[in-house]
Parts: sequence; structure tokens; C-alpha cells
Amino acid sequence: MDRGFTRRERLLKRGDYVRLFTRGRKYHTASFMLFHAGNTLSHARLGITVSGKVAAAVRRNRIKRLVREFFRLSKHLFLPGYDYSIVAKRHCRPESTAVVAAELTPLLERLGRDRDPWSKGSNKA
Repeated sequence: MDRGFTRRERLLKRGDYVRLFTRGRKYHTASFMLFHAGNTLSHARLGITVSGKVAAAVRRNRIKRLVREFFRLSKHLFLPGYDYSIVAKRHCRPESTAVVAAELTPLLERLGRDRDPWSKGSNKA
């Protein structure tokens, strides 16, 4: 399994973010908003947004590093063929990748179950 965070797995263009924010589904956790929408690729892509309103530059960069590390270690939770954008909320203060994982993993697992027509509790038949 690839453990990197390569250029092809990143959202790099403004248009991709605009498409996600206007057409994608939005979900909330205590510290993050997650947007996701389908793409035409065979892999998932991730974008991370941490506003200056959240914290000073050092803290913003730490939050982005923690989210990237979570993505790198948990790629199996991100459905191929989807773009994801994780936006930190104003009071976001994760201390470790484990804290980020504890918050985002249940949401991503639920999204994966909703997309799998064979899973229990799916709303697709």
C-alpha cells in the first residue's frame, strides 16, 4: 500500500475547490468540516484549508501536517474516485494525528458504508 501523499492525490486548483464547495456534500465534526464529491479519477484526492482565523501560521501549519499524516496513514478510508476537502473550524486544536483520526474516522467509515450497496444499513438496494 502506498503510504505517501503524492501530487496526484492533492487538490491543487481553485476550480476543484469551488466545485467541491458548491456541488459537494458537507459534513461537520467538532473541529472540521468535510466536503466530498465524485471525480473522474481512479483515486481519492485531498485538499486542506486552515484559515488565518483559526490560528497563527505555526499552528495552522501543524494542523495541516496532522491532517496530511492522517490521510497518508488512512487512505483506505477515502473512497477512490472522490475528492475531499477538510476545513478546520475556528476552535480546531488537535494535539496529535490520533486526535484527528478519532474525529474523522467515524465520519469517513459512515461515508464508505453509504457508498457500498452490500453493507448493512445502506440506503441503496
